[in-house]
Amino acid sequence: AAVSEPFVGDRVKFLGGNALETEYPKDQDMVLMSYISGSISGDDVKKMYKGAFEALKPGGTVVVHDFMVEDTRDGPPLAALWACQHLVFTPGAVSLTPGYVSEELAAAGFESCETATMIPGLTMGVFGKKPL
Repeated sequence: AAVSEPFVGDRVKFLGGNALETEYPKDQDMVLMSYISGSISGDDVKKMYKGAFEALKPGGTVVVHDFMVEDTRDGPPLAALWACQHLVFTPGAVSLTPGYVSEELAAAGFESCETATMIPGLTMGVFGKKPL
Protein backbone atom coordinates (compact mmCIF):
# COMPACT_ATOMS: atom_id res chain seq x y z
CA ALA A 1 0.00 0.00 0.00
CA ALA A 2 1.12 3.54 -0.59
CA VAL A 3 0.21 7.01 0.56
CA SER A 4 0.58 9.64 -2.12
CA GLU A 5 -1.05 12.74 -0.63
CA PRO A 6 1.25 15.77 -0.66
CA PHE A 7 3.24 16.20 2.57
CA VAL A 8 1.99 12.88 3.95
CA GLY A 9 3.65 10.12 1.96
CA ASP A 10 7.03 10.51 3.62
CA ARG A 11 5.47 10.49 7.12
CA VAL A 12 3.24 7.39 6.89
CA LYS A 13 4.73 3.94 7.26
CA PHE A 14 2.93 0.62 6.92
CA LEU A 15 4.14 -2.24 9.05
CA GLY A 16 3.35 -5.71 7.78
CA GLY A 17 3.05 -8.58 10.18
CA ASN A 18 0.91 -10.06 12.91
CA ALA A 19 -0.45 -7.41 15.29
CA LEU A 20 0.12 -9.74 18.24
CA GLU A 21 3.59 -10.95 17.32
CA THR A 22 5.34 -8.21 15.35
CA GLU A 23 7.29 -5.74 17.46
CA TYR A 24 6.03 -2.22 16.88
CA PRO A 25 8.63 0.44 16.10
CA LYS A 26 9.18 2.93 18.92
CA ASP A 27 8.65 6.70 19.09
CA GLN A 28 5.61 6.81 16.80
CA ASP A 29 3.15 9.73 16.52
CA MET A 30 0.14 7.50 15.90
CA VAL A 31 -0.87 3.85 15.88
CA LEU A 32 -3.99 2.84 13.93
CA MET A 33 -5.62 -0.46 14.79
CA SER A 34 -8.46 -1.04 12.36
CA TYR A 35 -10.63 -4.17 12.41
CA ILE A 36 -8.24 -6.00 14.74
CA SER A 37 -9.76 -5.73 18.25
CA GLY A 38 -12.97 -7.42 17.13
CA SER A 39 -11.09 -10.42 15.77
CA ILE A 40 -9.01 -11.42 18.80
CA SER A 41 -9.55 -12.48 22.40
CA GLY A 42 -9.96 -10.06 25.29
CA ASP A 43 -6.53 -11.09 26.61
CA ASP A 44 -4.98 -10.29 23.26
CA VAL A 45 -6.76 -6.91 23.17
CA LYS A 46 -5.00 -5.99 26.41
CA LYS A 47 -1.63 -7.12 25.02
CA MET A 48 -2.11 -5.23 21.76
CA TYR A 49 -3.14 -1.96 23.45
CA LYS A 50 -0.11 -2.15 25.74
CA GLY A 51 2.10 -2.67 22.67
CA ALA A 52 0.58 0.43 21.07
CA PHE A 53 1.25 2.43 24.24
CA GLU A 54 4.89 1.35 24.27
CA ALA A 55 5.28 2.22 20.56
CA LEU A 56 4.02 5.79 20.90
CA LYS A 57 6.05 8.78 21.91
CA PRO A 58 4.60 10.97 24.70
CA GLY A 59 1.56 12.83 23.36
CA GLY A 60 1.03 10.20 20.64
CA THR A 61 -2.42 8.95 19.64
CA VAL A 62 -3.85 5.47 19.31
CA VAL A 63 -6.90 4.96 17.10
CA VAL A 64 -8.97 1.82 17.59
CA HIS A 65 -11.44 1.44 14.72
CA ASP A 66 -13.79 -1.53 14.61
CA PHE A 67 -17.33 -2.83 14.58
CA MET A 68 -18.71 -1.70 17.95
CA VAL A 69 -22.10 -1.82 19.59
CA GLU A 70 -23.32 0.92 21.89
CA ASP A 71 -22.43 0.59 25.57
CA THR A 72 -26.07 -0.44 26.17
CA ARG A 73 -25.49 -3.31 23.69
CA ASP A 74 -28.83 -2.66 21.98
CA GLY A 75 -27.48 -1.72 18.56
CA PRO A 76 -26.72 -0.69 15.97
CA PRO A 77 -28.06 -3.88 14.33
CA LEU A 78 -25.25 -4.48 11.80
CA ALA A 79 -22.54 -3.98 14.39
CA ALA A 80 -24.45 -6.31 16.74
CA LEU A 81 -24.62 -8.95 14.01
CA TRP A 82 -20.85 -8.77 13.58
CA ALA A 83 -20.40 -8.98 17.36
CA CYS A 84 -22.54 -12.15 17.53
CA GLN A 85 -20.45 -13.81 14.82
CA HIS A 86 -17.24 -12.76 16.56
CA LEU A 87 -18.38 -14.05 19.95
CA VAL A 88 -19.29 -17.45 18.47
CA PHE A 89 -16.12 -18.05 16.44
CA THR A 90 -13.33 -16.37 18.45
CA PRO A 91 -12.16 -18.10 21.64
CA GLY A 92 -12.11 -15.60 24.51
CA ALA A 93 -13.92 -12.97 22.46
CA VAL A 94 -15.37 -9.85 24.06
CA SER A 95 -18.20 -7.59 23.01
CA LEU A 96 -16.61 -4.39 21.73
CA THR A 97 -18.21 -1.20 22.98
CA PRO A 98 -16.74 2.30 23.20
CA GLY A 99 -16.75 1.96 26.99
CA TYR A 100 -14.90 -1.37 26.93
CA VAL A 101 -12.27 -0.10 24.48
CA SER A 102 -11.81 3.12 26.50
CA GLU A 103 -11.40 1.13 29.73
CA GLU A 104 -8.81 -1.18 28.20
CA LEU A 105 -6.93 1.75 26.67
CA ALA A 106 -6.92 3.47 30.08
CA ALA A 107 -5.63 0.25 31.68
CA ALA A 108 -2.79 0.29 29.14
CA GLY A 109 -1.93 3.87 30.19
CA PHE A 110 -3.84 6.04 27.70
CA GLU A 111 -5.71 9.19 28.74
CA SER A 112 -8.46 11.36 27.32
CA CYS A 113 -10.23 8.63 25.34
CA GLU A 114 -12.86 9.96 22.95
CA THR A 115 -15.27 8.10 20.68
CA ALA A 116 -16.48 8.98 17.19
CA THR A 117 -18.79 7.30 14.73
CA MET A 118 -16.79 6.28 11.68
CA ILE A 119 -19.21 4.35 9.44
CA PRO A 120 -22.70 5.25 10.72
CA GLY A 121 -24.54 2.22 12.08
CA LEU A 122 -21.51 -0.01 11.78
CA THR A 123 -18.14 1.16 13.10
CA MET A 124 -16.75 3.49 15.72
CA GLY A 125 -13.33 4.81 16.56
CA VAL A 126 -11.88 5.33 20.01
CA PHE A 127 -8.97 7.76 20.23
CA GLY A 128 -6.58 7.75 23.19
CA LYS A 129 -3.55 9.88 24.07
CA LYS A 130 -0.29 8.78 25.67
CA PRO A 131 0.47 11.23 28.48
CA LEU A 132 3.26 13.75 27.92
